Amino acid sequence: MVVSYYERLLEDAHEATGQRPRIKRIRLGDKSVELVFSNPQLENCLFPALAHLRAPDVDDITSLRVYVWDSKSSGLELPIPESELNNPRTQLGEGPGTKSRDAIAVAPKILYTPAPNENLFAFHPETRTALYWYRDTEGIPYYERGAPFRLLFDFWLAQEKLLLTHAGAVGNEHGGAFLVGKGGRGKSTSAISCLSSNTLGYLADD
Repeated sequence: MVVSYYERLLEDAHEATGQRPRIKRIRLGDKSVELVFSNPQLENCLFPALAHLRAPDVDDITSLRVYVWDSKSSGLELPIPESELNNPRTQLGEGPGTKSRDAIAVAPKILYTPAPNENLFAFHPETRTALYWYRDTEGIPYYERGAPFRLLFDFWLAQEKLLLTHAGAVGNEHGGAFLVGKGGRGKSTSAISCLSSNTLGYLADD
């Protein structure tokens, strides 16, 4: 059921992005990610946070392809059958009203969040494709605009035996260091303090 539902979602994604797709390519390490936006509003909303990772538009092996679309601009309603939302394998997430599914490793992973910021993220490990949907671009919260596709990258990188890490990072020409710890322990403060340092440079605080 999860596979057939993912295929239905992928068909909608192709229809929404197929006429005038706005394609951006980024590199994460040695891996190429293709972002297929259905409209300029979504691109302008989500891509600036990743613009420093932009890769040349050349023929390359795509490690992950992400289709990004919304219902308001495309006119395509998200198919959410009651059987999907009430399936016994669907469990309550951490957020209020959030229903999520983390299927076995070879099956698609789908996370659906209802209103007010209704969205759906899905990843298919075998095809290396991902789906990113919001009902309305205006509903995308600030933290998602600042760190877009994080959950999808996490799903995908786990398949690549890589770990998406929450940490600060500082360094210089001799090397770098991760600043790790629980939330509120001062990772961001320590990293940002290096903006005015003569010995260590700032790389990231999240």
